[in-house]
Amino acid sequence: MLSSSLLVRQFLDPETYSTSLLQDMAHVSMFLRSEPKWEMQEAQPDIGWRIRKQYFLVKHLERPKVRYLLSRASLGPDHCLSPKDLDAVMRLLPSMQHPYIYPVEFSMGNEHGGLVIRTYVSDPGTLRDRICKARPRRTYLKKYLKPKVHNTLPLNEVKLAGRQILEGLKFLQEKGLPYGHLHASNVIVDNGCYRLTDVENHLLGLPCYYRPYITQLRKVSTVEAIDVYCFGHLLYEMVFGYSLNSTTCDNFPCSPQIQAILASILSSEACRTGLPSVSSLLSQPLFSDVPINYTEKAQFKLSSRLKEALQAAKEAMESRLKEEKKLVYALLVYSSIKHHLASKTDVFLTIRCRSRSAYLKQPPSTCLKRRQ
Repeated sequence: MLSSSLLVRQFLDPETYSTSLLQDMAHVSMFLRSEPKWEMQEAQPDIGWRIRKQYFLVKHLERPKVRYLLSRASLGPDHCLSPKDLDAVMRLLPSMQHPYIYPVEFSMGNEHGGLVIRTYVSDPGTLRDRICKARPRRTYLKKYLKPKVHNTLPLNEVKLAGRQILEGLKFLQEKGLPYGHLHASNVIVDNGCYRLTDVENHLLGLPCYYRPYITQLRKVSTVEAIDVYCFGHLLYEMVFGYSLNSTTCDNFPCSPQIQAILASILSSEACRTGLPSVSSLLSQPLFSDVPINYTEKAQFKLSSRLKEALQAAKEAMESRLKEEKKLVYALLVYSSIKHHLASKTDVFLTIRCRSRSAYLKQPPSTCLKRRQ
């Protein structure tokens, strides 16, 4: 968490990271000049964990009493869409309707990055705010680095949140819009509903929150598998009240129903052999027993050309991830060999020192006899 903090990086490398907020403010100002119905109120620095993503409170001149949050992010290393296709898909996001995906008021993209405006939810905020009992407007580090409270969710709430989140993931997968960015801070708690947000992250090529773990797992190599793996981490956090700070886990002291699902996603065996799909998780009794009543029709339409572009971008991202996994694996093998050789050297030096010490402790007469 500290390594990804903008404050820490600005302290260590002020020349590289000092202009991030100023550049984002410049891009936002250019947008506001082209869209006069929006007006900036104030910056919200450090409320997120990403270095190249900034937040601003804005208001709509026709709805001045409604608070909106504008997020602006630069393109990430996995970005593969052309500026034209990126802007086309981004401008379609406000048309997405689903009860478990947080709606977008306005969005756009260009060769520099993307900009999204959503209504601002200050109470209770995100699912991680709910678990840590944190105030949404505080900085990310103050809220989550060392929270005073770890709040576990009751079983009924875990089941409801799990079902709704899985329904949102299933919808995105069916519509051909990759997600891959599920974590507790990307789930908005809104009037008893758990709604996915930041659906634009994949389009902008931003790295996943759990990417350092995913690069160590050979079987988690598709966006669909990443969604399931991230859901396992989220379920763990809801049940135990704190994040799982390791790649895998084989000990889950909880109810048998939840234990079985966590083991099917996060255990060493599951990560070695393969993870379940979102549909198979929805068929589990823990989630299938939760009633779901859609009050609005779920819809999102993409042209065949944009679907093909998104599929090509998805495959390029997955290919890059596989190459990164190979590099990580080679580094782990190198570190293991280096450690093994170092331990053998230490043993050899220890034996040599002990032999020399024993030789020097012998009486002089014994040493002379051996030399003769």
